[in-house]
Amino acid sequence: MPSNANWPRQRRLPELKHYVRIISACLAILIYLSIAACSDSNHKPVYRNQILAFGTIVELTLFDTSDTDGEKLSNEIRLMMEDFHEHWHAWQNSPLTLLSQTLSQSGQSEINADDAELISKSLALSNASKGLFHPALGELISAWGFHSDELPLSPPSEQTINDILNTLPTLDQITITNNVISNDSGQAIHFDLGGFAKGVIIDRTIEYLRKAGINNAIVNAGGDLRTIGSAGDRPWRIGIRHPRDLAVFASITTRDDESVFTSGDYERYFDYQGKRYHHIIDPRSGYPADTVSSVTVIHRDSATADAAATALFIAGKQDWPRIAKSMGIEHVMIIDKENKVFITPELAERMEYEISPPPAVEIHPLP
Repeated sequence: MPSNANWPRQRRLPELKHYVRIISACLAILIYLSIAACSDSNHKPVYRNQILAFGTIVELTLFDTSDTDGEKLSNEIRLMMEDFHEHWHAWQNSPLTLLSQTLSQSGQSEINADDAELISKSLALSNASKGLFHPALGELISAWGFHSDELPLSPPSEQTINDILNTLPTLDQITITNNVISNDSGQAIHFDLGGFAKGVIIDRTIEYLRKAGINNAIVNAGGDLRTIGSAGDRPWRIGIRHPRDLAVFASITTRDDESVFTSGDYERYFDYQGKRYHHIIDPRSGYPADTVSSVTVIHRDSATADAAATALFIAGKQDWPRIAKSMGIEHVMIIDKENKVFITPELAERMEYEISPPPAVEIHPLP
């Protein structure tokens, strides 16, 4: 994929937005930080730092790591995240936007092996989700205005949405062979890998830490995270945000190497004529999915967890078990509009609810 070192750095978001993201991250890690603070009976060093990336706060917590080593790792990770973000930015001038333009105009482009691997993974996850996770919804996201720092004041017209859906390529028309990507649809394409890019960079950060000899850590990007090892002499305990309150809804203890990802209608949204419109767009209808408030999934692979949280949110209360099985996700919790919980037995036995009174819960085995 072509690249250009002179493309601009990501614009800094408004200060208020930073504070909101910080609050979300702090809520998600409230429980594990309180345990980590008192869990290291051997007084081994714990390094903590925050990095601003992707418009959110990424928090690193590294056990058995000195401040000197932690600072070095943190700086290297920050640069890695900045490079990744610039390379895969769907809206500013980037190799990804150039690729979308090339495929729209000529239908074919050479890409490097790393790009081929990542785009192939996004297509495979889309296929497993029956198309609910869709990595080429850029035109639709743009029409809704969720690509911008400033939220829109009203939804797009029905005609605009229908026009985009009528020309949206199906992803089986996007193929990659020997590092050559082809768009056989004859239609314009606009990649937006935001539905799983955060998971990809968390996976790469964990891989980087392991190569550096770090075996006990957590990487938390705005409440979506992956843990390895333990928090001192105890496991990591993670808080899951209440979808309608700045509070912890439930908590879970992670096992050695797990990712916890949540998609919710409270992350980016606007209200118009008494209705909430959020950023999780159903590629079938062109409108925000509207049957649940949040979805939490646990999986070893962060990229898979990220895509699955989005897909299961769109699947909604009726279809999420089928999609979860297709994507290989055993640990799922759905919170609907009335704060009722739908959960798999694998996750139910590990979940603790932090609200009072506890929510109504239905346990759903996968088909």
